[in-house]
Amino acid sequence: MADIPDEITIIILSNLPVKSLLRFKCVSESWRSLISSPTFELSNHRRERAITVTYTHYSVLTRWSFEENYRPLFRFINEQLTLEELNCPLKEKGGEISVPSIDNCMFRGSCHGLILLNFKRHLFLWNPATQSCTKVLDIDDLTLRKYGSFITTAASWGLCFDSSKNDYKVVMFIYDSVAIASLKTKEWRRVKLPYDVCSMHSDAWITLHGRLHGRLHSKTSLKSNYRGVGLDNVIVGLGVLDECLCMTCLKSYKGFEILIMKEYGVKESWTPLFFIKDLGIGLLFGLAAPFIVTENGKLALIIRERDSQRIVIYNPKDDNMRDIVVHGKTYLFTSVITYVESLSSPEGYY
Repeated sequence: MADIPDEITIIILSNLPVKSLLRFKCVSESWRSLISSPTFELSNHRRERAITVTYTHYSVLTRWSFEENYRPLFRFINEQLTLEELNCPLKEKGGEISVPSIDNCMFRGSCHGLILLNFKRHLFLWNPATQSCTKVLDIDDLTLRKYGSFITTAASWGLCFDSSKNDYKVVMFIYDSVAIASLKTKEWRRVKLPYDVCSMHSDAWITLHGRLHGRLHSKTSLKSNYRGVGLDNVIVGLGVLDECLCMTCLKSYKGFEILIMKEYGVKESWTPLFFIKDLGIGLLFGLAAPFIVTENGKLALIIRERDSQRIVIYNPKDDNMRDIVVHGKTYLFTSVITYVESLSSPEGYY
């Protein structure tokens, strides 16, 4: 190994899975130093992943009766579109947090491989690849008083990175207002928007290059779409494919087109990748977000309808679409989020 130039070693290591890199830290002091260095960057090629959460029902016998509870079950979806169970990311001294206290787990955003988790008023950063998880923030009292239950029912969330301040920001859109929190200062501020925006899903925002991207519809455009007016080129989902922004567009009544922006920020670089006749979604509340193209050309999408989500696989060779199944059953997931595998640590934002 001593004969391999450092530049070649870095290229090889940057293309390995995170699990392998964590093991390879033990190979030598130089490898440990290299992999742990803040300047070490992974190749993002084919590192797109997804995490799902569902709730399994169970009963607990107390002194007087049975209590009905729901246990969150996390699953990881890899490039081969198989699902693996994950441990609950939240821990406390002596073990996991008690199940009844985490019966409302929601994914609120992802950036640089870190996923923003929301349990009641608490916010956590979780890296599924390294299994590190840290509480970083609480929703402040003013925001809770001002918006109440709208935070969980009507808010759109996102996680982005402010490179000028080396700081992650939590962003929460509620109708015509935006609440922004710094993970460094833990301070919240609210900004009034000059127009009303109705976001159809609490997890409709995605992050690319540290920036938030979302589909925004004014109330006027939503009413027009509901009446069936202006149905051509309506955006029904955003995603990231191989480090490029992509979107799903309704093409009148003919079907849905998946496009990719090959050159970031250049409108003229939008290029069609797939055309799907039917995704089985409603126009007002449906959303279709592409997140993986496999090596054999299959496309995986997250399909959302109101409060339920499922994952479908489209095969362009036979124009066939099927649901991902778990133990022979099609699952409706409570929450699904995409992320890019990384070595990023949330520990600095504790």
